Formats: sequence, C-alpha cells, structure tokens
Amino acid sequence: MSLGMLGAWRGMQPKRKQCARCGLYHIEKLEKCSHCGDLDENGLQKLFERKEEEHEGNASLARIFLLGSVIIAVLLLLSFTQ
Repeated sequence: MSLGMLGAWRGMQPKRKQCARCGLYHIEKLEKCSHCGDLDENGLQKLFERKEEEHEGNASLARIFLLGSVIIAVLLLLSFTQ
C-alpha cells in the first residue's frame, strides 16, 4: 500500500478516543464506550480479566515466534558455514 493510499484510508476511518473507564479506544461520536458503556462494576472487572488473558496469550505467542526465528537463524547460519 502506498503512502498516499494509506493516508486516504486513515482519513476515512472514524476518529477514536480512549475511554477513561476501561482504557480501550472507541468511536468518538458515540455517547458511551462500546466496550464498557453498558457494564456494571462486575462486568467491567470481567472485561479487565479477559483483556489480561489476551495479553498473556499474545506474550506467549510472541515467545513462540521468537524461539522459532532463533532456530531458523541458527539453521541458516549453519547451512552457510558448511
């Protein structure tokens, strides 16, 4: 995607702002947050727990990719030295 197209695409996207309550981003034109606007405190706590689980899952996936890339790099280095 060229820089001009990227700028045009971003210009068409709705403006977003960060929610003061949950910290997630939502469309600026909405009156309340689309993530936590209809949640009570218990629901908000569950949202935070799900968000934390997603972060942990992403971190473990990142470690797997890092390990895989190190293995591939070592194999490539070994193939060039022979």
